[in-house]
Amino acid sequence: MKISVALTITLLSVPTLAVADKAAEVNKIISQMMTDNYAARAIGSNCPSIRTVESKIGKAAMGLNKNLANQGYSRAEIRAGTKGIKIGALKAAGKQLAITKGATAGDKASYCNVGMTEISKKTYIGSVLKAK
Repeated sequence: MKISVALTITLLSVPTLAVADKAAEVNKIISQMMTDNYAARAIGSNCPSIRTVESKIGKAAMGLNKNLANQGYSRAEIRAGTKGIKIGALKAAGKQLAITKGATAGDKASYCNVGMTEISKKTYIGSVLKAK
């Protein structure tokens, strides 16, 4: 009797662990995309010759669930992956990402240089920026 109870508990725990692992992957993907979006916004708001194309950010965000599902993540894994995302921390990470890429607070030219580099490299950040 003890063996069957322990086995049942173990077997019931396995799917939960699998969902948790996949949810962590989903969380990482979503967090990275949002960090990149906030980096693009930091560039667009600090460089007078570049703007952030919010409609592209919105379109990418709206398609994210579909893209994750196409990568094999279940609805439960995607839903679980969205829990615990801290917007304030991601905004700060986005600003820091722009700085890491070469921007300097208060120096508009440095934000423009980072933005133009991202655009020319055709990165995700560059794809949601547009030179005016």
